[in-house]
Amino acid sequence: MIWQDIVFTIGGFIFAVLLIPTLIDSDAQVPRLTSIPTALILVIFSLTYFSLGFYYSTITNLMTAGCWAGISIWRSPEE
Repeated sequence: MIWQDIVFTIGGFIFAVLLIPTLIDSDAQVPRLTSIPTALILVIFSLTYFSLGFYYSTITNLMTAGCWAGISIWRSPEE
């Protein structure tokens, strides 16, 4: 594992953990215009990390993308 993968892995894990309160808080509201593009961009980043051989970064970024996808489903204001 190269040092860049370690840095991206730690950052991706921290981002995923920091999103947990938003997923848990039933009063939190995040617009879909924020959450859906963020999830899609993180999936693209994950594919890029995978192509570079950054496998741990791929996993943590997919975790963060999953958190954003959950936020778009459960924490978006009703329209």
